[in-house]
Amino acid sequence: MRAFWLVIAVAAAGGCANTEGKLADVSWSAPVASDYAAMVERARTMTLKFFRKGFDPDKTNEEKGDFYTVWNYKIAITYRDTTRSKAHVKVEDVGDGKVRVGAAVVKQINDNIDNPDIVEEARWVGTHRDEETAALLVKSILVRTLQAEPSETWKEKHRTERRTTPREDLIDRSKDVNLDEAPDPRDVKSLDPITGGKDE
Repeated sequence: MRAFWLVIAVAAAGGCANTEGKLADVSWSAPVASDYAAMVERARTMTLKFFRKGFDPDKTNEEKGDFYTVWNYKIAITYRDTTRSKAHVKVEDVGDGKVRVGAAVVKQINDNIDNPDIVEEARWVGTHRDEETAALLVKSILVRTLQAEPSETWKEKHRTERRTTPREDLIDRSKDVNLDEAPDPRDVKSLDPITGGKDE
């Protein structure tokens, strides 16, 4: 009996180490121009929107832009549909007025078939990285730094001053087409209604 509990303890410790290792390995975004303090605050806000249970006070260091959440649970009454996940988000100052954001999310599944919706009796298995949620979290943090502007076509359609010359975006549509030159007959297939233009 003593050996059984020893095996369980070792397995639990191994699972915990595996989770921490996956959380430590964050996936980084490309550097963006932003104020470091403002990005740290946005990272804090958006992480709490994704993981509402809050941060792990023992691991989180807000001054360094390093956030670890506690486990967040998604409860379901069906087998293996109850899950839990936690995240690690980090903001790093790379210099020259630029920062980058990294995130890692780890997810586990409850393998208790008898009581799949009771967290206290859960058997957490299948520890894996949730790359999709991590990428979505990073994008949500960086959304205000995106450099976007309307297309030239949109600008032309919504301009307030009347144009006195032809629209360049309409002129450019046919600039690669030479209407004065006849097509090469070798490039045009027969449109015979019987063959359907296919070679016999």
